[in-house]
Amino acid sequence: MYRRLDYENRERVRYPLHSSSWPNFGLSWDLFAAELYSAQDNFTILQLKVRGLWQTAGRRDEPGILRLQNTAVMLDVIGALDELLSTLQDLKK
Repeated sequence: MYRRLDYENRERVRYPLHSSSWPNFGLSWDLFAAELYSAQDNFTILQLKVRGLWQTAGRRDEPGILRLQNTAVMLDVIGALDELLSTLQDLKK
């Protein structure tokens, strides 16, 4: 989802995890703002699940997704998701 949002609205998606990237509640929202807010919400839930998985597995390494904060730029978010996918695929082997 983040790749598509970046492709379609690069100028509006610089900080995809930061609340300044979408309007305040009570203001007018377009589809892009709603998708970006939803993606950020899903990203936060994914971070919680990954943190719990890593703790349960007793892993000491920390995937990049857990180090990202709301000031991360889109390139970092996409990179962290790609890294997580690769790590999870390696764990399946």
